[in-house]
Amino acid sequence: MRRPDPPDPEKTLAELALEQPGAARVLRDLRLDYALHGRATLRAECSRRRLPLDDVLCELTRAAESAEGEDETLANWSECLLGGVVDLLVDHYHRQHLDELARLIDIASRVDRAHGEKASCPKRLVEHLVKIEQGLEEHMQHEEQTIYPQIVAGRARSVVLPIQVMCMEHEELARDLDELRALTCDYSPPDAACRAWRELYEGMARLDGNLRHHMHLENNVIYRRALQGC
Repeated sequence: MRRPDPPDPEKTLAELALEQPGAARVLRDLRLDYALHGRATLRAECSRRRLPLDDVLCELTRAAESAEGEDETLANWSECLLGGVVDLLVDHYHRQHLDELARLIDIASRVDRAHGEKASCPKRLVEHLVKIEQGLEEHMQHEEQTIYPQIVAGRARSVVLPIQVMCMEHEELARDLDELRALTCDYSPPDAACRAWRELYEGMARLDGNLRHHMHLENNVIYRRALQGC
């Protein structure tokens, strides 16, 4: 089996997330935002964040060697028809996000009722999850009903402004996820947390990663290719 190519520090974060096996997970762990700032090179972002480039490259290399065949390895997404990418996002991510949010809101409500008086139980967590759910549902409906059909039909130029609005809403969602991290101490439950509390935090951490990857695929695959006429 051929070893993965070594990561190129001059590639953009978006390119690495699309082409390098396991890179998306490493970039997320390092808080290198390949979804919203995917056009920046790895070298530039490591310099800006004062991260040791050689260490990051080693992490990416180890991830590539152990991530062969993972679903996150999406090099072919840059080559397949846009209609296929759109269908997968709608069928997988859109449905999955709303189902998972409904489940997490239910668990968060139970945790709040049982532990809401404790100092370690985050305040406004249910309210914040409901806000994310409502905003995301409206956002995805607009994509499915207005933007995606025009893109698939080859008329992306007719929805340039709505696409720009969607990208701004992605930035707002990223801020909401950052706030969710802050409310939950980076999804780290207290030592005395019950099973439901731990399940809640594990689910939110997983949702956070899935949402950020979803935004990356829209910003850096669908919207970019559509506006380039690909």
